[in-house]
Amino acid sequence: MFGLVSVLILSSHRRRAEGRVARLAQAIRPVARSGAGPNDLYRWGLLPLVRGSQQGHDRLMSWTVADVMTKEVVIVGPETPFKDCLELIRIHGVSALPVLSESGNVLGIVSEADLLTKEEVRDARQSRIRIERSKASARTAANAMTSPAITIGPMASVPETARLMRKAHVKRLPVVDAHGKLVGITSRIDLLKTFMRSDESIRKDIADEVLRKTLFIDPKTVEVDVTDGLVRLGGQLETKSLANLVVRMVERVEGTVGVDSKLTYRFDDSKLRMELPPRALQLSAQERQRD
Repeated sequence: MFGLVSVLILSSHRRRAEGRVARLAQAIRPVARSGAGPNDLYRWGLLPLVRGSQQGHDRLMSWTVADVMTKEVVIVGPETPFKDCLELIRIHGVSALPVLSESGNVLGIVSEADLLTKEEVRDARQSRIRIERSKASARTAANAMTSPAITIGPMASVPETARLMRKAHVKRLPVVDAHGKLVGITSRIDLLKTFMRSDESIRKDIADEVLRKTLFIDPKTVEVDVTDGLVRLGGQLETKSLANLVVRMVERVEGTVGVDSKLTYRFDDSKLRMELPPRALQLSAQERQRD
């Protein structure tokens, strides 16, 4: 991670004293060795140092549920008849219906699997558990729904939402605001919209947001080619740590399918050994502000 300092301090427009370089390098080194990503940089207090703002970085690196969710949601009430639920699913081509109270709060969700329980247990030879028997005799959405529904907030990141879906074994999540009101719904296919970004938009984000704004690297020094979401990087940077950091950050740009790096470097800093002095990062940041 000494490379991150190099690009900030040893470049022609950000040249600083050697002692300050060492202190910043010492602060950044543990993050580089841990394989930490952009969010870790911010937590360690390093991202504001090189960027001055977290907001644009977070927006680049991780889309939110609000960016991909379906806002026009087909809903039902708890007293909606069983057949009406089935008909709504068929007409609108959806796989589940959020069940809302009169105040707009999510009570549960009725999925195709919930409705199929009635048919599934019709010829069952053995008795089912109580909840299955209840769904099998369901006449309304309230009887058939799965409750409580697992929900997600609109500002949750796409990766976070994908992990929740996998952990909970669900295919879609109602999206609710801070008051529990339904604002949308997101499905697995919605989360995959990030990979539908154009190659040019991905390339532009890498050049402008990752290289120029976050790492203060002149985009002209790094060759960026994107084809079908696959990013190819070329060019020469100052250090090995910086080259590795660029690759890790590019991998986190939404829509990136993979990264093939042919980046070279002038200096291999991977074997540097420095101890972290007390308040090294804080002092370095203060000194940068005075300059």
